[in-house]
Amino acid sequence: MTVSEWKELRELNRSEFDSATDYQIERLSIILDIDSGAEYWDKITAKEFTGLVERCSWLNAQPSKKPAEKIKEYRYKGLSGVLLGEYIDLEHWHVEGFVDNIERIAATLYRKQKLGEWGEKIVEPYNAYSRTERAEEFSNIKIGEIYGVVVEFLNFRASFMKRYETLFNDDGLDDGLEEGTEIEEERKTIAGENEKDAEKKRARWSWEKLIFDMCDGDITKYETVITMPLVFVFNTLSMRADLRV
Repeated sequence: MTVSEWKELRELNRSEFDSATDYQIERLSIILDIDSGAEYWDKITAKEFTGLVERCSWLNAQPSKKPAEKIKEYRYKGLSGVLLGEYIDLEHWHVEGFVDNIERIAATLYRKQKLGEWGEKIVEPYNAYSRTERAEEFSNIKIGEIYGVVVEFLNFRASFMKRYETLFNDDGLDDGLEEGTEIEEERKTIAGENEKDAEKKRARWSWEKLIFDMCDGDITKYETVITMPLVFVFNTLSMRADLRV
């Protein structure tokens, strides 16, 4: 089953069909590449139809959680050394929905690789290829080969968010105001009234602000910052937060 077929199947909603039979026909039509309104489904016997459903019972199974190490000329680069710019894109596609963006996630993590003069691994630069074209290429491969990259990203993301949770928690920022003071209580009232708007703004500009902070306000350093390792960037931000610099 290809990635595009898997996405089609995931979009099907049983409640939108008049019967279980209609639902099964739609699922089978995707895999067999036979239109669900074709005459074939009117001529097939009940026994033949049941046999088809049984032979395609694997449709109910979850794809492999282990990503393929190599697909065509691309190798899985893993997440241990993921760059800031790569992670920002992965996070964006995760928020938008991994089902819709699974091939884009794969296009980010599967890259051409070669050995350098001293035997070191050289990974294709993130800005050296069209991620849109590669995503289209991945839409025609088997879902079992790349589904695992989503599982690994979600596990990495959970660990990463926990490790740096203080940097993602606005409540952890100290504004120097003592609890119980009129100014602090007024600030809390205003914050409560505008909480939703503030959350939307933070969500919209959080990564841009992070990059701006790392650039020290110099946007000419943008490319340098987004090609830094993610962990290095957040270790630096953690140090700044601790030392208040």
